[in-house]
Amino acid sequence: MFAVLLLLLALIAYGVAVVRLRTVSGSPPPLNVTSQPVDWVLRVPRGLTQFDAIELSVDMTNNARVSYRFETQSRSNLVEFILTPASGEPIVRRVNVSRPPGGVLERLECATRATRSYSVLKFDVDLRKVFGRLGPGTYSVQLRYPRNSFEIQDGLRFDGDLVSPEATFTIRTASLADAQNSARASTDVTIVADSSEPRGYYGDAIGIVTNHLDKPVVISAYDSAPDGGEFAVRPPLRTTMYTKRWQAGTGWPPQDGGFCGVGLGAFTLPPGESVKVMIYTLGGDGVWRCQLNYRIAGTGTNGVADSGAIVIDTFKEWESQSTTAH
Repeated sequence: MFAVLLLLLALIAYGVAVVRLRTVSGSPPPLNVTSQPVDWVLRVPRGLTQFDAIELSVDMTNNARVSYRFETQSRSNLVEFILTPASGEPIVRRVNVSRPPGGVLERLECATRATRSYSVLKFDVDLRKVFGRLGPGTYSVQLRYPRNSFEIQDGLRFDGDLVSPEATFTIRTASLADAQNSARASTDVTIVADSSEPRGYYGDAIGIVTNHLDKPVVISAYDSAPDGGEFAVRPPLRTTMYTKRWQAGTGWPPQDGGFCGVGLGAFTLPPGESVKVMIYTLGGDGVWRCQLNYRIAGTGTNGVADSGAIVIDTFKEWESQSTTAH
């Protein structure tokens, strides 16, 4: 009787071990979710004018209880942009995320695996490159990711489309004359943006600073060491220049921030001569203004070189190239 009892206990223990083993090694059933497994964040800048880029920033983050892989389907990886004017019908455009035509989507990031609250997909887009130039008015924009454009893996099942909330923005009519009247270009020391020089990834541009005074001027600039050479202040100067963008309703924003003094040197610009300088963060189209502080050598007098209002319109070039390509 005792031997039988031991045998039964052994079988029960074996069965429990087998069940536990199967539970650990087997795949759990798919977790069905009825609400979207992502949270959407859509941002459009305020104070837009007809001169500005309509930059939409999109961020989809994982809001599910588990981590999962978000796989895009290369053949049908389409995102639908739905633009609705305040007094008009919705306009729908489809953009292929895998092959953005003409660089429509910028800073595209698609995570192969996203934990909770981390980004699944994010990108920036100038809505003019999707819908063309937009006139003054109020708009709402919404995105839809069709179900056949993506695959969610790792035991998470969602059978619907991914649909964003609406983001509303307003484009206001701005007077270029107002911007120019409130930002008169300086005449003693001038700044002119050189349109022949290519801009960098973040919109950095090259400017020409010219000294029209009869005395040298001193410009603060950072040391640089191109090609591993010695550090020195050399053109194009990396200066302590400020850039501002004209905003509808508020005009020029106040000057804020500052510059680190580490590596900051001085460049002396003789009378009648010019030097190339870097103009930072002309990243989006719009009406811009550049201001550079300088010191008149031997006098202790400070001055500000002001570019006045500069219109940046890279969309015009993109529009021309896009038309030619089609």
